[in-house]
Amino acid sequence: MPKSTLRHGEGGEAYVLTTKVRPSKVVQEALVNISAMDTLERCTMLRQEMRQRNGADIKCIVFTHPSIGNGEQELWAAKRYVHTSKEGLPDKFLEDLPVAPTAPEPEAEALPEAVVDAVG
Repeated sequence: MPKSTLRHGEGGEAYVLTTKVRPSKVVQEALVNISAMDTLERCTMLRQEMRQRNGADIKCIVFTHPSIGNGEQELWAAKRYVHTSKEGLPDKFLEDLPVAPTAPEPEAEALPEAVVDAVG
């Protein structure tokens, strides 16, 4: 029996609520007067990766949109908010590919000893 739901795939099209798209500052600059129920359609899915948000690892879909950054700006949203409207390449379904790990956060620089001694 064929699967009734469309799967996320590289090169496929998706739609997502504009309030769930990150980085939100880029979206707000590109789209004027967005409301809570506005949908960003015709998003081209690129890959799936893990991102950290509020201390939790979240599985995200990275995509582009033609009206934001001339289609060059990478946007992302949590996988649960991204809905597929057209499947991508069958050999590149994102569920079948390994998830790219989160980029490590840069380590904080050590304080000079003079500052450490002065603080306590």
